[in-house]
Amino acid sequence: MNDDIKKWFKKTGYPLELYCYRELEGMKYQCIKSPLYEDSDTNKAVEIDLVAEKSFSYGSKYSIGLKFLVECKKFEQPLVILTDFNCSKCRYDWFYSSLTVDMPIGAFISMFESTNESIIKDYGEHLGRWMEFVPIGYSIVQAHKKTDQNIYKGIMKLSKAYAYWTKSYHEYFHHQANDSELHLIDKNYYQLISPILLVDSELYYGHLGEDDEPCLKEVDWALVKVRQQPDVFGEEWTMVHVVNKSKFSDMIQNFGRLHDVISKLDISEEHLKMAYTISSNNIKL
Repeated sequence: MNDDIKKWFKKTGYPLELYCYRELEGMKYQCIKSPLYEDSDTNKAVEIDLVAEKSFSYGSKYSIGLKFLVECKKFEQPLVILTDFNCSKCRYDWFYSSLTVDMPIGAFISMFESTNESIIKDYGEHLGRWMEFVPIGYSIVQAHKKTDQNIYKGIMKLSKAYAYWTKSYHEYFHHQANDSELHLIDKNYYQLISPILLVDSELYYGHLGEDDEPCLKEVDWALVKVRQQPDVFGEEWTMVHVVNKSKFSDMIQNFGRLHDVISKLDISEEHLKMAYTISSNNIKL
């Protein structure tokens, strides 16, 4: 009986969820297993596999939080991310272009005294895998399967969860901004929310090569654009990180590298006040 249960258990996605929780908790993230969010289409509570959060303070000026929304999926067959290799740029550029001043973190980053190009030039060696040139995916399909419903549900769940937690954070930021008794560091809390699809399967880019010949390239960390609801915070799309289990910890560590770079930037109190003002004026609830 135990062997049968173990065989069944290994085929499910539960071991992947436990692995994800263990890795993030080991990196000192606060983890919530199976939290609920409200689906904007049905207004019903929906469960997501894991939410993890960690805050970093930089002196007495400001703090930045990382929040990961994670869906874990195990597939018997490889996954193929459809993409166009002619549209490639470094991963940090994709990240930077996904932020807008309607988002507090976007307004904050726009206040850097260094431009995006000079950040890459001056701190590129510290950005690790954010400096890799990668294409952006627009769809994920499962090899040898007629339907991709399971993947689609996972991706759309992440998109809706992202909208829900972004709205919650914006409401929090708006409340903090209007509290006259709070210190600047309490008001200047900028949170980067990132949806992640963690997969336990082979992962490939699928694209057309010369003479329109179909090509595959193995990948372990990819970016996929997901069309967002048009009225959500001025964002047209959500950037979902799709990562293979073997590189999950490495990807999380690379997110930490972003904070290392931010801590090296010369951000004055005047720039912080400007970011705070822009965020307060532009934030959409």
